[in-house]
Amino acid sequence: MATFLTATDSSAAIERVIREASASLTLISAFVFPRIVHLQRLQDAGESGVEITILFGKKPMDKGVFRDLRELPNMRLYFLKELHAKCYFNELEGVVTSLNLLGGSERNNREMGVLLRANEDAEAYAAMCKEARSIIRIADLIHSTVPDRELEVPRKEWGERARSITTTLDAEGDALSDIEKLRREHPRAYLRWTPEEDALILEMLDKGMARLAISEVLQRQPSAIVSRIRRLRP
Repeated sequence: MATFLTATDSSAAIERVIREASASLTLISAFVFPRIVHLQRLQDAGESGVEITILFGKKPMDKGVFRDLRELPNMRLYFLKELHAKCYFNELEGVVTSLNLLGGSERNNREMGVLLRANEDAEAYAAMCKEARSIIRIADLIHSTVPDRELEVPRKEWGERARSITTTLDAEGDALSDIEKLRREHPRAYLRWTPEEDALILEMLDKGMARLAISEVLQRQPSAIVSRIRRLRP
């Protein structure tokens, strides 16, 4: 039957959920700043073939955290601004809690939660998984390291089409020196958007391409891709 969890209990249960995942792992947290041990467990899980889904919300993730997470193998990272839920589960058990995936939450806040087991709390566990899938469906896929052979060929084609698009600079004056620095990493930064690029963005989104991957194909800043998507699909 369901088990009540204190803040410390919830933290320990979340680590166990990550550690004992053997096929799939879903981490839903409005704010994400995992402890080192969580990152190590996630690395182990991804390398062993566990398919990892991480969903965060509210605001952009800390750059250092994003840099660590984007290197995890077999992982999909989603964002939903309206997210407030916190839920962590594998194929055996799940934790529904007020605790965010933040290193100091259990030390600094009064938290509580409930542990659900797939075999003993089948109905509640299934309802939790169903609601999590519903939330993920409306979230934006930011980054993926899950191998997707269906996208390998079209990605090369999209890259070739993007490189063939000619346009003009969308800046002038003192901004030019800053732009040149950005272009060392994003060669098409601050070039005017073209209908061809807009069509490419929509095509890649429809095929399930993550936003960071779209940024790499179009050689533009991730923030520029986010802004353009909001304009194309308000």
